[in-house]
Amino acid sequence: MITDVNQVLTVDIIVLSNDIESHAFRAILESFNIQTRMHYIGNVKHLIALFQTPNYLYKNIIICCHGDKDGMFIPELSPELEEIMPYHKKLTPSNLSSFLNLHDQVVVNTGCCLGSENFAKSFLQRGAAAYIGASDYIEGNDTILFIVNFFYFYFVKSMSIKEAFHKAISIEEGSKMMKLWQGDGNISKV
Repeated sequence: MITDVNQVLTVDIIVLSNDIESHAFRAILESFNIQTRMHYIGNVKHLIALFQTPNYLYKNIIICCHGDKDGMFIPELSPELEEIMPYHKKLTPSNLSSFLNLHDQVVVNTGCCLGSENFAKSFLQRGAAAYIGASDYIEGNDTILFIVNFFYFYFVKSMSIKEAFHKAISIEEGSKMMKLWQGDGNISKV
């Protein structure tokens, strides 16, 4: 475990849905002595502002959301509010590329089907160091188990991102749907 008291381990948890899941992540990560911040997203403008605030987000981010092959679901709003939003119902990789502003963050996305190459590109080409997401419709429990194990191996056991990822997917068969993408110009699935 990292024992240098000057090195604070941190994770931002961005909550678009799955409130219970996000609280579980926070409790477990904090039991590992990892400082967490919760960001509850009420509408897509909140999410855009969060990602566009320079140097605000920690180096590690968990996005708690739902997704499908078409995109990442955003909070449902009343028709009056929905009409003034820049994006509606789902965010596509193209939408994300238009506002993401990252600085070497490791991003883990809990939404189903959001581990595709197109989603990975939208995060990596906008500054993420690594992007992890599920390639298909993953069971929620498998996602939780993967994330807890990934951060345990990454922070507590001081493994590299790649080592922690491979160790975390080896524990449960369903976790193998999680995909790790790294790179800047030429991204690659690990």
